[in-house]
Amino acid sequence: MRGIIIVSLVPLITSSIASAEEIKIASPTKKETITYKCSNSFCSAWVEDENSKLFFFKEVKTATITAKWASPDLAHISFSCGSPCSVSFFYKKTKGISKDIHDILAINTSKDCVLTPTEDGIATFPIFATSQINPFWHIKYNDKKINFYTKSAVIFSTIHAKFNKDDSLEFKYTKNNGSEGKYKVEDPCKK
Repeated sequence: MRGIIIVSLVPLITSSIASAEEIKIASPTKKETITYKCSNSFCSAWVEDENSKLFFFKEVKTATITAKWASPDLAHISFSCGSPCSVSFFYKKTKGISKDIHDILAINTSKDCVLTPTEDGIATFPIFATSQINPFWHIKYNDKKINFYTKSAVIFSTIHAKFNKDDSLEFKYTKNNGSEGKYKVEDPCKK
């Protein structure tokens, strides 16, 4: 009986010890590559070209990585930090790697701007800012003209947003009465 148990555990141990494969995503220009590698629930991610290698993060405890080129020159990599929680980083050759940005609701790639939740509402911020203190645009959850559903444990989870080609922002959300609301902002990433 013991021999059977030991034999059945050997494949499990071997599979968890096996080294992880590197995943590479080339930019549309083929000049840079996003690379990430996960092993034993820890992941590292970086961007490299023929001359340099810049890390987004090293050995972060997560099993889920999402990486893509949001535009020909803007890389976006994110990982889950719970539900609902995500952390994102961006890279642009002319600006380097961004600071970590949590829970992105929408990305404006033409203006390097994101819509994210704040403690009291939602706001747009520059992707490559050194801090998220001064938003371009901000609206509070208790704003009477929007009437957000504020009884949700995670209010921003009821908001679905997108930036349009004209740089306007549209979002749908749940109102306090349970109905769906829609709102449009002309250029919330204007400096």
